[in-house]
Amino acid sequence: MLDAKEFKKMPYSTTDVSWQRTKGEIDGLLYDHGIDKIQWTQEGDQVRLVFAMNVEVMGFEKLIAFKFEPVRVFTYRGLKGRKTKTEMKNVAWRLFWWHLKSKLEAVKYGLSSVEVELMSNIIHKLPDGSDSTIGETMQHLIAEDRLNGLALEDKRDSKSVEVDARVVQ
Repeated sequence: MLDAKEFKKMPYSTTDVSWQRTKGEIDGLLYDHGIDKIQWTQEGDQVRLVFAMNVEVMGFEKLIAFKFEPVRVFTYRGLKGRKTKTEMKNVAWRLFWWHLKSKLEAVKYGLSSVEVELMSNIIHKLPDGSDSTIGETMQHLIAEDRLNGLALEDKRDSKSVEVDARVVQ
């Protein structure tokens, strides 16, 4: 929750661009970056964007899905000593547009890779069959203090190969 002073410092705090127009601009932004597999869903007040794109990872091209949920921005506005909580939907959507645009352009202009910029938003299957993002999974692992228990191996520098073989006579 932002107070009035913090809210005024925030980018796009005075935007007059509607959230609907910004949503259309996000669709255009995705298309401009070659992304044409796009899905918007809404549950109550929560909006979710899922898109898929082909990404080259360690020499292999993979179709990877990404999930984003625009944040909701609230501020308190006062009238005659009373303060009411007000959602600033247009502001939230402009911030989301800027966030996504920055990440996609960092990849486009070679400042970063898709994996680095969008890693936490990659959708994957959990053992129970449900979907999650890498970021959500990592948050749970960190909260449960299970991150140290992950067996991580850097296969790029591996000099040996394990083979499961049997001798046939």
